[in-house]
Amino acid sequence: MQKAWRAVCRRSAAPLPFRDWLSRELSVIEDDIPRGRDRKFDAIMAHFAVIAGDLFWIDRTAQAAERRMRWQIARILEDLSLLESRLAGWDYARATFTQSEMLPADMSDAPARVLWKVLQMLDTHRRRLDARPPSLSAAKAAARP
Repeated sequence: MQKAWRAVCRRSAAPLPFRDWLSRELSVIEDDIPRGRDRKFDAIMAHFAVIAGDLFWIDRTAQAAERRMRWQIARILEDLSLLESRLAGWDYARATFTQSEMLPADMSDAPARVLWKVLQMLDTHRRRLDARPPSLSAAKAAARP
């Protein structure tokens, strides 16, 4: 935020003090900020990154939703690995859900809307596996070579 303020100060003949400028900027963008804590942070940081011309933060906030969903998908795949007693990675997700939508070879190539669908499907699959009686999953694991 201070980087954005300094950029404004360099362009302005009579810059506002930091706190006044920050209050004004936040009130200007308040109506445009989406609801939700994470989205709110991303929107505010993106706004100030654009003002500052900070390409790192512009890129980071633009990819924030995908990055969060990839992290969540990775945690669900870890859970599925434990439930299935075998490694469940992105290939597992691709093989399991090829009938619903063709997924890219790498998770980082998937757009947010696709990641959201995968996240929902994997979570449902994890819940279904977790709800099985323990004897079934133990017998299945023992039967594997």
